[in-house]
Amino acid sequence: MSLQLIKPSQWWQPAQFKTMHDKCLQGITVPAGFVTDGASVPRWLPVAGIVLLIAGHWLPILFIPAIGLILALAMFPRFGKSFDAALLHDFLLQQNPQQWRYANRMFLRQLKTDDLHCWRAYTMFFAVSFYQFFMWRIK
Repeated sequence: MSLQLIKPSQWWQPAQFKTMHDKCLQGITVPAGFVTDGASVPRWLPVAGIVLLIAGHWLPILFIPAIGLILALAMFPRFGKSFDAALLHDFLLQQNPQQWRYANRMFLRQLKTDDLHCWRAYTMFFAVSFYQFFMWRIK
């Protein structure tokens, strides 16, 4: 897939990419010119992991989730095997934000199609579903 970089206007904003060609994923065509930022992994996760790591001094069971949060950006990069699934998910949500459950199911299906490890695919699916359920509830 060929992409064109769209530089952010502010340093804290993620770079975005525009697709140069149509891409068919799970029977859905993402048109050329669609803009995405890849997998949207929150950048504050490692900070939360460091806080848990410090709290682990008093409660050692917190060490395990702390390490997971610290390594989250390395385990779930914005680009890589999960890019097609993120592209499809972003496209479906842009078309109809009310159909987020369908978009999430297609996201998981594409992750499996791209041969992502089962634990990684389901972790990403549950993270996306939790976030969107929360966002749907506060609207």
